[in-house]
Amino acid sequence: MNSRNYDQVFIINRYSNAKSLEKEVKESSKKILIVSTHHLYKNEREEIQNQIVTPSIEFISYDSFNELIDDANLDEKAFQMSKRWIKYLSIYHSALKVNVIYLKNSFVYEQLKVNGYISKNSSITVFCTNYDLYNLGISYKFWNTTRSKIISTKAFSKLFLFRKKITYNSALKLLSYYLTAIFQTIKPVKMHKVSDTYKYYVMDKHRVTFKKNLNVKEVWFIPILIYFQKAFLATPIHSKAKVLTLYPFIKRSKTVLISDAFRPSTYPHFFALGYFGSQIIVKNKLDYSYFKKANLAVLPFDELIYNQRMPIDISPKKDRVNKVCLSLNHAVDFCSIISRCDTDKLIESVISIARRNPKIQFTIRLHPTSDLPQGEGLNWSERINNFVSFQKLDNLKLSANTLQKDWEESYIFLSEYSLSVIDSIVYDNFAIFVNLTNRKSFALDLKNSGFPEVNSEAQLEEKIKSIISNPEMALTELKNATSSFNKEFYTS
Repeated sequence: MNSRNYDQVFIINRYSNAKSLEKEVKESSKKILIVSTHHLYKNEREEIQNQIVTPSIEFISYDSFNELIDDANLDEKAFQMSKRWIKYLSIYHSALKVNVIYLKNSFVYEQLKVNGYISKNSSITVFCTNYDLYNLGISYKFWNTTRSKIISTKAFSKLFLFRKKITYNSALKLLSYYLTAIFQTIKPVKMHKVSDTYKYYVMDKHRVTFKKNLNVKEVWFIPILIYFQKAFLATPIHSKAKVLTLYPFIKRSKTVLISDAFRPSTYPHFFALGYFGSQIIVKNKLDYSYFKKANLAVLPFDELIYNQRMPIDISPKKDRVNKVCLSLNHAVDFCSIISRCDTDKLIESVISIARRNPKIQFTIRLHPTSDLPQGEGLNWSERINNFVSFQKLDNLKLSANTLQKDWEESYIFLSEYSLSVIDSIVYDNFAIFVNLTNRKSFALDLKNSGFPEVNSEAQLEEKIKSIISNPEMALTELKNATSSFNKEFYTS
């Protein structure tokens, strides 16, 4: 493909602003390409265009090549680059993320070349820090191997970045890991002692509900003493570090992880390979399929927790009609096919639908970890709040509720693949999965069971209006889907 003849190319994340870009614009530049790891909203693009007087500015994002990324096998390659650390969970996960980011930036760079956006003579400026885990998808490690100019963003202090950067040193990483593991192994911890087929000391029961017939007792326990017990140390998967980072002082064979979220079978399993040697308690056969791909031992169904069974007696409340809640996932770097654009574009589409349908009330529920520096980044929720306020729509708001409150007040729950949509059905909500990403679906198993999944803004709007206008038909569809799910994935 012929070159598009850009005088300058800027690689940016959300920490770059119009003024910082303007400082790097050359007087001779007539055509600039801005490539962002996130999706720039209209007001953000206009701010840049108003600040930079260059005649032509074009925008693309890292997800512009999503239709090709599934076949690039980046996650497998990242695993091969990271697997030497697999025994040390925190180190392995950090290495995996850094290598995923590196390979994805390399992939984007090659696509920019193949599609004529850049050539070997292109002037490329990259705005990032030297610590890739906080670069919101940009790889300093990769761009530093090219002839690109790198401009440090000001999101973090130099001292903070220096302290983070030195953790890249292998010897220091291992020393820190071992010292922390030793301390945590001998430190008394308040746990929940519970017996089922086996006995467990559960270090955290957040997001987990034990079976009602079990006797649960709160006790103080020192982890190393598990060797003197016919028992396991256990924790929900979201709190996995509490037990897995005790290795090698606590063998993985003495640890159990409890499933506490929806993990689709199409989800990349390389992150879970870091759980090696531990056993898993799963909620359904979807979890079973995912964790077996990661070569993990799965305990018998119905151990400690009830299997996840969809409700059959669903009765959406008429007083909630016209109330729609979008529940967002969060961006993560352990998987190359997830992009920070995914969330941004989903928000934008829901806002567009809200503007065209003033009688429908829309609530946007942000993920609780979005503002973390390794998530969507610092002050991301403030950015979305400003964007929502900018719309001046009476039928649109950000949620300030608990998740349960949003379930109780909504009629339709939307998400790309959040567990909250599945759980919302218990509260008599209709469910819609929304995949606007042009890459494989993480809700494919649920779609195959009959749950609706839409792939465009127009389809989403049509489905919302169809449910509201014909709830009887939608309820039949939902009940058929829950029955199909139970038949396929529930094991009694």
